[in-house]
Amino acid sequence: MNYTVLKKKFEDRIGVEDVIVIKRIFQYEFKVWKSYAQFKLSMESEERLQRCRQVYEEANRGLRPCEEKGQRLMLLKAWMNFEQKFGTSADKDRVKKLMPKQVKNKAPAEVQITAEQLLREAKERELELLPPPPKQKITDEEELNDYKLRKRKGFDENIRKNRTVISNWIKYAQWEESLKEVQRARSIYERALDVDHRNVTLWLKYAEMEMKNRQVNHARNIWDRAITILPRVNQFWYKYTYMEEMLGNVAGCRQVFERWMEWMPEEQAWHLYINFELRYKEVEKARCIYEKYILTRVLVFGM
Repeated sequence: MNYTVLKKKFEDRIGVEDVIVIKRIFQYEFKVWKSYAQFKLSMESEERLQRCRQVYEEANRGLRPCEEKGQRLMLLKAWMNFEQKFGTSADKDRVKKLMPKQVKNKAPAEVQITAEQLLREAKERELELLPPPPKQKITDEEELNDYKLRKRKGFDENIRKNRTVISNWIKYAQWEESLKEVQRARSIYERALDVDHRNVTLWLKYAEMEMKNRQVNHARNIWDRAITILPRVNQFWYKYTYMEEMLGNVAGCRQVFERWMEWMPEEQAWHLYINFELRYKEVEKARCIYEKYILTRVLVFGM
């Protein structure tokens, strides 16, 4: 069926695109269908409810032969929530008839825990708690310098004995940060990266320190280095885009998202990008991202 025939049948470009997209995701999982339906609902159109309902109908037909029955059940529940908000009684009854019958599992749990056991374990945990040591008060500047020197020697000694234990480096850097010695803490983090530049926690702690101290350019540099070295760690991308959006750098945030999508990340990342564009009323860009995501899934997974 070519574009002209589709246009005559559905009268507008959006209707044609709906048919094409629906055919592409005909056997996709529940999350993709639900997200697509929500996207249709968010559009400013008089026919948005009908288009959203059409997506749910196509999804139900597509997931009916699916082996994962839970996928279809979740879809029908989402459809029912939609009809309860926007539909009529007839619409709700129609969805209710499509719901499969469920049998509740009434079998007892394999491990039974009594109230006495819970109370006994709670009491044992209370006995394990030790009172914290008294806080040390330093009033003299010379004494403070001696204290700093002792602590630094202790940290350096631990690192010398266990150079590859990254937690020792992080504790040292965090202690320097607590003294407002950001430059010293930065130097420690850089030395630690020379030891293990593939440690995810180390990059996160380093960037969080820079963000906490409002060192935006330093934080941006760290995130950029981290996603270059470890592009498959989604946590870096999440925090990088969040930082840019919080700073009001919408264009910069979009660039980071585009770099991220080149690595074909998980589904949640695509939805994050789509929701980002919708927050700024970029509906057409969100539509393009949807289509790009669907084409990517078809190319990679053959769906």
